[in-house]
Amino acid sequence: MADVTIYTTLLCPYCFRAKGLLQKKGVSYTEIDVGMDAGKRREM
Repeated sequence: MADVTIYTTLLCPYCFRAKGLLQKKGVSYTEIDVGMDAGKRREM
């Protein structure tokens, strides 16, 4: 399976739902919180 990376913020309802779906489907993922990190936002 492909590597999955999800860029999130703390209060994003879409992020919350996406993570829930991935967990429900048994997909492992790497989560990157861009809420407090400007460098990660630019990377996104």
